[in-house]
Amino acid sequence: GTFTNLAILSIGAGFGVGEYGIWNKATFNSNGGSQLTINRSTDAAIENLGTFTNLTTINLGTIASIGTYGVRNYLTFNNNAGSAINVDRSTDAAINNEVGGTFNNLTSIVVGANQNIGQYGVWNSAIFNNSGSITVNRSSVYGLWNYLGTFTNTSAINIGNAQFGLYNNAIFNNNAGGAITIDRSSEAGLYNYGTGNFINLATVSIGGTIGVGNYGIRNLSMFNNNAGTMTVNGSLNSGIYNDNGTFTNIAAINIGSTSGVGSYGLRNRN
Repeated sequence: GTFTNLAILSIGAGFGVGEYGIWNKATFNSNGGSQLTINRSTDAAIENLGTFTNLTTINLGTIASIGTYGVRNYLTFNNNAGSAINVDRSTDAAINNEVGGTFNNLTSIVVGANQNIGQYGVWNSAIFNNSGSITVNRSSVYGLWNYLGTFTNTSAINIGNAQFGLYNNAIFNNNAGGAITIDRSSEAGLYNYGTGNFINLATVSIGGTIGVGNYGIRNLSMFNNNAGTMTVNGSLNSGIYNDNGTFTNIAAINIGSTSGVGSYGLRNRN
């Protein structure tokens, strides 16, 4: 079936609603002019196994816990122009794009603005395309974890308050127009690990406002700075630590231009 919302849809405002606020295995349209608010689910506020298209503002976890996930997507999720997704009070991940899923963000995603969101702000295991904006705060471990899939960014990503700001274990493309800003991590701003391949063609700014822990960038895999400008400040140990990885730079990197970066500006170990 097809469910189209054109008005006010409030789920879990007063009492628990079970595992899911919305469980979609068909077509769900949250159209412009409508409102969608979900609280008091136990597993996920939105569990999508179909096609979910959002053209309005979705507020998840504004007054009570929404369980493990804010949005968990297994198939196709479109957050289109003019819309927004705001997530608080998840216990594991605010946004989880699972294997087989495609998540297209053309506008605004804000997670952890007011309350904790668990280990992961955004957890991608498939295809994630960001041409809108993503803001992540208050995750306990990973602000953005690109685990198995391909994450392609052509716009703004702002990450703060995590152990690792951006943790990449797959393919991450920061393409033209991309602007990644990371502050307030406790271990590393950008951690590239395992089978990770981070490809930068735009702007990356780490530690420009608040320190990012031991490392601005720690690379243990493949890192390619092909165009644009990378700026690293505010680390305790190393601005950039190439730790048995392959780091290729043919563009601009500024280290320690506004604040200290610890014992090493650039540390290479192979």
